[in-house]
Amino acid sequence: MMKVNASVTPALSGNIRSQERPPTEKLRSVQIEPQDPDIQYAQEMTISKHTVELSPEAYAKLTKQLSEDFAGHVKDFEQAQSALVTSLDLFEQFKAQQQAISPHLNLDRVDLAQKEDGTLKLVRGDLSGAQRSELEEALNGNDELKESFSKVHEGIQSVLQLHSSDFDSLTVEDLRGTLKLNELTEKYSRQFEPAGLGQNMPTIEDKISADPMLFFGMMVDAINPRVSIKV
Repeated sequence: MMKVNASVTPALSGNIRSQERPPTEKLRSVQIEPQDPDIQYAQEMTISKHTVELSPEAYAKLTKQLSEDFAGHVKDFEQAQSALVTSLDLFEQFKAQQQAISPHLNLDRVDLAQKEDGTLKLVRGDLSGAQRSELEEALNGNDELKESFSKVHEGIQSVLQLHSSDFDSLTVEDLRGTLKLNELTEKYSRQFEPAGLGQNMPTIEDKISADPMLFFGMMVDAINPRVSIKV
């Protein structure tokens, strides 16, 4: 396992499975204790500060397991990409339908979040309490949007768990309430500008539907969990 001895800001080219604790307090900065330098793996692998020794059988087993785990993450990313595009499309359809019914409504600044129980909720925007309640009742009748946005949360969970072993205990419920659909998409899209990829991917759908590992790297930067590591 990788050891890091400085503050980390995730980047596309690295920081996969780096040392971080689970973000049980809404992805706030945390302190990490150093790992025990000596670990035995199934009596076949010994990891120390300086050497790694593997029998051929242990190496084959470990390689297979890592390959399967990685393939699982890539599949999760692909599902998240599709779900994110679907969520954006369905949310825009919902807002357009509601504005057609009530032209006075201004939903330009309204964003979408999800409660721990999976219920959808509207955040931000200039809405009265009664308007918000009425719209959320209609919103939660859209099972397809509810399901797709849930899959986005599952995909972000997989992104963070591949990024760092210390997100292994992160649950989808931990993420609910912290992710906002439009805000997340805007931050993700913004990561393409410094990388010079925006010209080749002019639409947000192009950016979201990029190579799954590019999606992973850009999403890590978009979420940008700050980590303070103590050695």
